Amino acid sequence: MSETPSQAMALAAALRELLIGSRASDGEGLAPAVVLAMTDPATGTEHTVALQPESADWLTRLTVDSIASCRNAHSGGNGLCAHCRGTGRAGLVQQ
Repeated sequence: MSETPSQAMALAAALRELLIGSRASDGEGLAPAVVLAMTDPATGTEHTVALQPESADWLTRLTVDSIASCRNAHSGGNGLCAHCRGTGRAGLVQQ
């Protein structure tokens, strides 16, 4: 019987999967620019994800765009997705 992963472990695993899957060639052999650490409050176990510079920039942009999308979805917002500016097309939109 396998144990259900803690939220910290699941988040770290999901971030690793996201970053490895989308940035497989990013910075091999380079020291990480950022190390994210998630601690399971029940056990004190720390789960880390090392981010190379390009991945740190990409994850920051993804987070900022997601915040803007949520803000834009509320009353007073412009209703546009921050990722595609309402085009519905995948990919980065230069500002």
